[in-house]
Amino acid sequence: IEDFKRDPHLIDYVDENLIVLDSVETTFRNANLVKMDRFIIAFCMEGKASININNKNHTINADYCAIILPNTIVRHLHASEDCSFRVVAISSKFMKEAISSRKETWDIGYYLYNNPVFPINRNSSYKLYLYKEIALTTINESEHAYSKEAKKHLFSAIFCEILGALHQNIPVQEDSPNFRNDRSMSIFRKFLEKVAEDDGSHRSVTYYADQLCYTAKHLSTVVKK
Repeated sequence: IEDFKRDPHLIDYVDENLIVLDSVETTFRNANLVKMDRFIIAFCMEGKASININNKNHTINADYCAIILPNTIVRHLHASEDCSFRVVAISSKFMKEAISSRKETWDIGYYLYNNPVFPINRNSSYKLYLYKEIALTTINESEHAYSKEAKKHLFSAIFCEILGALHQNIPVQEDSPNFRNDRSMSIFRKFLEKVAEDDGSHRSVTYYADQLCYTAKHLSTVVKK
């Protein structure tokens, strides 16, 4: 996140949990490799960009969105001269407060890891456009006693709208041949579902291993894999 702060003229807003920018191209122009430490949500408003995310090449066109998860490796962002982005970077702490840890959240996280770039349909795009206008107005207006809370809930709403739209369109992963044939992935998925059921209230590996009828050592190995 400190890389963004080196280009202060690009920053519209920054606090300990949120940073809003009007471009990322200059930040990464000469970067060979960057490891993200926050959730990055990038809307391509105009133009076109190419980016390598976790060793996979992606093209981001106008009306596309990229959601980059923490610990993601990003390389070689190249944008056309007319390319325009709106970017929001959100801390993990903020996201834990904004959304609950349930099955749908894990499904979306797994989907985003494999599909970080996707188009925004027209209905969602218009709603997000309205959110964007409200967000910019809120950021640019004079501070008041509840400004921090207003920004927090506003960006929480924006992220939840994106996740909701994604969840409606992600495929059922059990139908994937790779999922059916990968026993480790099946165990991992069941583990995530158990964590989601109790909102992560249990912190013992042994507890979840017992729930799934595996040894703690085997479950640890699978999760690390």
